[in-house]
Amino acid sequence: MRTTFIYIRITIGLIAITSLCAMPSCKSKKNATPAANSETMHQEKVAFNKITAGILYGAGEEGLKKGIYIANDASEATRLLTQLNSINTTVELSLLQTIDFEKNSMVVICDAVRGSGGYSFAINKIWKDDKNIYIHTESTAPEGPATMVMTQPFIILEMESTALHILLR
Repeated sequence: MRTTFIYIRITIGLIAITSLCAMPSCKSKKNATPAANSETMHQEKVAFNKITAGILYGAGEEGLKKGIYIANDASEATRLLTQLNSINTTVELSLLQTIDFEKNSMVVICDAVRGSGGYSFAINKIWKDDKNIYIHTESTAPEGPATMVMTQPFIILEMESTALHILLR
């Protein structure tokens, strides 16, 4: 009798789970509104000039976390490059002479601090909608052996100055 009762409870539980799994989800993409997803809104490519890319060595002592840092004038850019160079000289300050700060901004995109070398860091796409500019990056782990030193890849861009928020994707 006790075995039959347990068998019935298990059968009812399996039927309930199967029924729940078969129900359509309320969060299906068919029900999503375009305004809820920036990927489906009107997108426009954003022009940019990649100035340089490099790697910071160490455990992030420069104080630059994964993210975007924007300099709208030469003094802000000098402070940012000085911070990048605070532990090891990585970027020449002379690159500031190539940026027209009357029209453009310097954008530094830092990846996360990594436990080894060999990581690649690239920009896949930059686009904007009515509210934001989105920068889609990709970080790829090394294949095979890599140097065992902490690193932090970064990219420096020149983009047209904007009042829009710039977000990392």
